[in-house]
Amino acid sequence: MPKTLENFGLAESLHELCKQTEVKEQLEFDIKVQDKFPSLDKQLEIAVFRVVQEFINNALKHSRSDKIEIELFHNINSVFITLLDNGKGFSITEAMGKNGMGLRNVQTRLQPYNGEVSISSKIGKGTRFKIMIPLMPSNINNK
Repeated sequence: MPKTLENFGLAESLHELCKQTEVKEQLEFDIKVQDKFPSLDKQLEIAVFRVVQEFINNALKHSRSDKIEIELFHNINSVFITLLDNGKGFSITEAMGKNGMGLRNVQTRLQPYNGEVSISSKIGKGTRFKIMIPLMPSNINNK
């Protein structure tokens, strides 16, 4: 687990990940975090961090994108994470048919927290992950 995630939480660790990736890969990030974004259970934060890592790795490996947007926001019932790249896009049906382990891993990481992910991608238009995780007592870090 990244030390920043352990010590400072999800938002700060994502900023650090993106800053490191920006320098290495010439990729631009736009990160928006709503004020008072809740501190989540550490295992859930790790799962979300890994999902974002997977999205970034796929963008680098497959999409030829030069910009990724990450947004974290919440309401009284749920947290939402939106990931968007401006890459070449892909056919979700084909990706799931070929192997699609990365896409399945995303869903598997969120299932224990009753999280849901919707993935949309269009050829030439990029890819978007929309993640929703209910704010149940077990998903919140009650330090």
